[in-house]
Amino acid sequence: MNSIDIMGRFTADPELKTTPSGKAVTTFCVAVPKNYSRDEKPNYIDCVAWEKRAETICKNFHKGKMIAISGELETRMYEDKAGKSRKAVEVRVEKFFFCGDKDNKETTKASQTSAESTFSAVEMEDELPF
Repeated sequence: MNSIDIMGRFTADPELKTTPSGKAVTTFCVAVPKNYSRDEKPNYIDCVAWEKRAETICKNFHKGKMIAISGELETRMYEDKAGKSRKAVEVRVEKFFFCGDKDNKETTKASQTSAESTFSAVEMEDELPF
């Protein structure tokens, strides 16, 4: 079983990129507080989202905004600029949820309402037989 659920805040604005084959992708980092101590620094978790999920995340989230993510933990190998083999560990986003905004509660309600239809479409995409 490979399942992970996290909730935290964006450490930077997510950026939408496109692969050479034309797929939308975004990678971002979420600061997740540790449950056992408020004085401890959070865990910084790298995440990746693809296609409609990536587009929706980049459109609706920004630095400091809270997100809940459900997905799979992935590892991949790559070569750094010096030619050394490295391993990346990241959460592949399968589902995500809007959790509010620390800046303005009214803005949060409006963005949650406008994004709900988009998010529903993102979830339904998994059920389409492509």
